[in-house]
Amino acid sequence: MECLHPHHSSARFRSLRRSHDFLCRRFPAYHRWHHHPHHQRVHLIVLATYTLAVVVLVSGVLLGGRISRASSSAITLTGSASVSNTGASLTFTPASYNSNVTIDNYTRQLSGYAWSDDLGWIYFGGGNSNPAGPVLADKTGKLSGQALALNGGALDFNASPTGANVSIDSNGNFSGYAWSTDLGWVNFSGVSAAGYHPDLLPPDNPATVSALNAAGGSVSLTSGSWYNYPAPAFSWSVPADYADTITPSGIAGYYVYFGTDNTADPFTAGSYQTGLSYTAGSLTGGSTYYLRLSTLDNAGNRQTAVTLFTYKYDTAAPSAPTLLTVSPSGYSATNNFTFLWATSGSSAASDSGTPTVGSGVAGYQYKTGASSGAYSGWSATVTNGSVTLSQAAYQEGANTFYLRSVDNAGNFSDPISTTFYYAGTAPGAPQNLKATPTTSENQPAASNSFAFSWDLPATYNGGVKQSGLTHFLHFPYHSAT
Repeated sequence: MECLHPHHSSARFRSLRRSHDFLCRRFPAYHRWHHHPHHQRVHLIVLATYTLAVVVLVSGVLLGGRISRASSSAITLTGSASVSNTGASLTFTPASYNSNVTIDNYTRQLSGYAWSDDLGWIYFGGGNSNPAGPVLADKTGKLSGQALALNGGALDFNASPTGANVSIDSNGNFSGYAWSTDLGWVNFSGVSAAGYHPDLLPPDNPATVSALNAAGGSVSLTSGSWYNYPAPAFSWSVPADYADTITPSGIAGYYVYFGTDNTADPFTAGSYQTGLSYTAGSLTGGSTYYLRLSTLDNAGNRQTAVTLFTYKYDTAAPSAPTLLTVSPSGYSATNNFTFLWATSGSSAASDSGTPTVGSGVAGYQYKTGASSGAYSGWSATVTNGSVTLSQAAYQEGANTFYLRSVDNAGNFSDPISTTFYYAGTAPGAPQNLKATPTTSENQPAASNSFAFSWDLPATYNGGVKQSGLTHFLHFPYHSAT
C-alpha cells in the first residue's frame, strides 16, 4: 500500500518515515485520511505524537520497566534551537510536538525528548538509552555530554573535541552552539528554562562530633587528649544545607578521613559514606590522628574539609619507679605507715618518647596485698611521691604494698612492691624461767648471787626486744617465840 505525498521528500518528514509506513500498513483509515489535500501539518503532529509514545514506552523498558514523573526540581525547557545550515528547528516547547525536556535545579541534568525537524526525536537523558549522556550543566552553567537522535546521530555538547559552547545562565537562558555530525552547528540562543535556579551553595559541616571509646561504648573522649582505645567511635548530627532561591537539595553524605595528616582532603584521601558515624581501626601506637570531614549535598556541592576531632593514641606502658621505701621500716605496733618513691631523677618513672610519641606519666596508683577492704584495689591516681596509710596492715606480721605508674593514655606499668611489718598484739610471757643456783626455803643459797635464764614466749611477732629483767627478793617471815 503506497502512501506517498510531495511533502514526504522534506527533511522534516524523513525523520518520521518509519512511523508513517507502519501506520499506513496497519490502519486503512490512516491511509485514506493521509490523502486529504490539507493534511500536512496535522499529519506531522500525529506522527510526532505516535513516535514519542513509542519512544517513551521503549525508554521506560530500558530504564527499568517504569516511567517516572519528573521531580519538583525539574524545570521545563521552552523555545527552540536552530540549525545554522538549514534554519530548521529543534523544538522544546511542549505544546508544539509534546517535547518534554527538563533541567533539574539540583543535579543540573537534562532529561526528556525534543523534536528536530531534521532528525526526529532527540533524547537528552542518560542511562542505557544514551550511554554518552546525560547532557548536564556544571556549576558555571557550561553544558557537556551528548543527546541521542533516535533515528541515528548525536548532538554533542562537549567542548572537546568539537568546540561546543552551550551554556545556561542563572535566569535559565541558553546561549552558544552544540555540534551535530549530521546537521553541523545548532544555535541554542532561543531556548530557555524559566524558573531554573540551581542549588550552588555548599552545606554546612557538622559543628561538633561525639566520641566514645568504642562503638556502643560508655567512655566519652575529649579531642586532643591521649587514649589507648584501639577503635574509637565518632558520631555527628545532620548539618544544614542552603540554596539561593529554591529549597535546598538536602544532605547526600560525607567524605570522611581518619589519619595522621592534619591537612588531608577527605574527598581524595578519605572515603564516602551516607551514615552519621565512623569507627576507626588499625591504629599505630604513638601517633596522632585527625578526623576530617567534608559534607556533600544532593546537588553535588561540597563543603571545605574541617577537622572535627584530634585523637592521640598511645599503647606503650610507662616504667615504674625503681626506688620504693616505707617508714617505719621494721615492726610497728602502730598500724600507720608512710610509703615513699622517687618522682625525679634516674629512679623515677618514665614514659618512652614523651612528648612526641608517649603520652607522659600522669601519676601513680597503689594498693596492698589485702583481699578485701579499702586498700585491696588500685587507688585513684596520685601525683606526689608519698602516701601515708592508716590501718594499712591487713594482717599481723609481714604485709605487702604495691605501686604502679600510669600514663596519660591510661597505660599501666608493671607494679613494684615493698614489705612492711605490723605487731599489733603483745607477745606471750617468757617460757621456762630458771634461777641458778637452785634453792628452796629450806635450802637457801649461801650468797645473794643468782643467774636467771628463760625461753622465748610461745607467741610473738618479729623479734623479741630484751630490754632488761624485772626481779624481786623474797624474805621469809619468821614469827617470835
